[in-house]
Amino acid sequence: MLFPLPLVPFEEYMLIDDRPTHPMSFFLKLTLSGNCDSESLRAALSIALQRHPLLLATIEKGKKDSLYWTNVERKDVELKWFPFNDPIRAEPIDLFSECGMRLSARRLESKTELELQFHHSCCDAIGALQFIEDLLVAYAAAVENAPEPTLFRSIDEYDLRDRGRFGLSQWKLIKMLPTLTVGLLGALQFLMRQPVSIEPIEIEAATAELPHSFPTSHGQQFSDSETAGLLAAARDVGATVNDLLVRDLFLALGEFRKARKLGDGSEWLRISIPMNLRTQHFKRSSAANVVSMVFLDRRPQSFDDGLSLLNTIGHEMQEIKRKRLGLIFPLMLQFMRSLPGAVTRLQQMSEKQVCNATTVLSNLGKPLRDVPLPRSDEKIVAGEMTLERIEFLPPVRPYTSAALGVSTYAGRLDISIHYDSRAITAANARELLEVYVERLRNTAKQILQ
Repeated sequence: MLFPLPLVPFEEYMLIDDRPTHPMSFFLKLTLSGNCDSESLRAALSIALQRHPLLLATIEKGKKDSLYWTNVERKDVELKWFPFNDPIRAEPIDLFSECGMRLSARRLESKTELELQFHHSCCDAIGALQFIEDLLVAYAAAVENAPEPTLFRSIDEYDLRDRGRFGLSQWKLIKMLPTLTVGLLGALQFLMRQPVSIEPIEIEAATAELPHSFPTSHGQQFSDSETAGLLAAARDVGATVNDLLVRDLFLALGEFRKARKLGDGSEWLRISIPMNLRTQHFKRSSAANVVSMVFLDRRPQSFDDGLSLLNTIGHEMQEIKRKRLGLIFPLMLQFMRSLPGAVTRLQQMSEKQVCNATTVLSNLGKPLRDVPLPRSDEKIVAGEMTLERIEFLPPVRPYTSAALGVSTYAGRLDISIHYDSRAITAANARELLEVYVERLRNTAKQILQ
């Protein structure tokens, strides 16, 4: 029997940092063309959820501040349809009374928009994409009146028991400790440096009620030629596309702030970057959190030399990957959790009115590229529907007023900025995205200067 299942420290931290004013939720928006059969979609939702136990679970409190996933009172996830002329509005998810996934939909002329909301305690974005794959496969089967989907990947839900171990035995972890100690310097820098928000945020804005329009976002889809140009630019300078994305985001933040005469160039800008920690060990796992966070700090005064900035970012990211320094964050949470009063201490850390990161940059790479469904012009076809676009909105936090989600689908790069409308205006969020996009387009056109 899988349940009850103790929360791992990362899940617990996501729960502690959840709050009514700033839900610890992320969103994936799917735009599909063609006819959507609502009954088939509802049936597919029910079937797909059975393969991902944490998305149907709720949390219960145990002894001594312990928290457990349980499915004693199994909750249903409803498919909620919105009028075509109304924006989809989300609300916080209370994992103590409801499961951590919602599906909303609306029809837009000949298209259907699906918005999937996930509580970050349940899974990360890679886990959410595993669920979306199953949803599309189940939908295709339901439309064809198949008795059951035959294209599902093999999943072992009992792998969830190992989700906090990251594929490491105790002996492997001990052998890695000398290498991981290098990451302690980064942890010390995280604590010693105080990053700034994109724009100054008053405490009234950081603590105000959740806006009725939540979530608010802007998006930009690149052409296939622009996307190919960015790949070519990365090859020309021996970098990864992700290195370019990080570099140009730093430069865009610096340009945006300089135009508003914010800072003197010596302030710290910090980009929080989620890092996938999955190994072959988790190949058959259902949706879960197997993720960490790494943090890159730079000062605008170092932005004059774009190539040098790129090289330092590339070197730092290579070190993080080579030495698996992404493990530092969850291991520190695990260590803190072992100390007396850990929950209270984590709550106090979460409630501090400080900026922990200027922004978030989360790159999903090429999502759903191995889905076992037919394609048309590189786009997934499920029944009579074709998946046209994927948009990703990472969570925003009280003093991190914007988070950027990136993916490349059907050969086109897509960037979304999820912004907190209490802390940054829609116009300014749009301007920041435009500055960022323009820098990336210039990068795609020429070898970096």
